[in-house]
Amino acid sequence: MVELILGGVRSGKSREARRIECHRTDRPEAWQTIEESYLLSDRLPAESRPDHCLIVDRLTLWLNNWLLKGDEGYAAYVEERHKLLAALATLPGHTILVSNETNQGVIPASALSRQFCDEAGQLHQSLAAICDRVSLMVAGIAMDVKTKGDR
Repeated sequence: MVELILGGVRSGKSREARRIECHRTDRPEAWQTIEESYLLSDRLPAESRPDHCLIVDRLTLWLNNWLLKGDEGYAAYVEERHKLLAALATLPGHTILVSNETNQGVIPASALSRQFCDEAGQLHQSLAAICDRVSLMVAGIAMDVKTKGDR
């Protein structure tokens, strides 16, 4: 199962991801958080197990790392994003992806900030299409956006 939790800054995304895992196992020490600066498509399959839950917190920081590398970083990011989407479909166990929703406010003034928002939006749409569950955090409350079988 792959799950995407979106929300603004301090909306309760990370707390919700950990609450889900605590409910699943009743053993809070069993969850594992993955923070990978660049190569998530390699790291997730290496860490994933049928009886584990992986929490990737935060995809927007991962995207930011790539974009700050300039044009070469962007080209590498596009390739890595495709690899990540393919890898997610094959992972055993439960994977929870946490990301900041950045496209519900003012359009940023700088070109890099606009590129970041555009790419985050594309990443989130691609992930939502393949995830079993998508939720949006608002004021600490999880709002179900999609459950398996929804379009």
